[in-house]
Amino acid sequence: NGYGLTETNSPTHVVPRGVEAPVDPASGTLAVGVPAYNVESYIGDDEGKPMAVGEVGEIISRGPMIVPGYWNKPQESAKAIVDGYFRTGDVGFMDERGWFYLVDRKKDMI
Repeated sequence: NGYGLTETNSPTHVVPRGVEAPVDPASGTLAVGVPAYNVESYIGDDEGKPMAVGEVGEIISRGPMIVPGYWNKPQESAKAIVDGYFRTGDVGFMDERGWFYLVDRKKDMI
């Protein structure tokens, strides 16, 4: 299993082979994975600042597979990609073992 977005081109979070993804006992949410090789991820607040383990915020990731920006959309690119970190728009939390859980969507597109 894996988690990624169109902008990431491939999964940014994976469930390692032979490992069972944990379920958060408080919410019953299944983990989407841990950061894939060469990926840095954290949970950020509305300004993109890192949050504590277990706190709910935006999943923010950096890695070589993430697009450098949106085609001919510099303003959208500047909002979504800050210092090489992609603000996914997905809301989740990270547990004390580094597993990420997806719980909501911050923004939707139609």
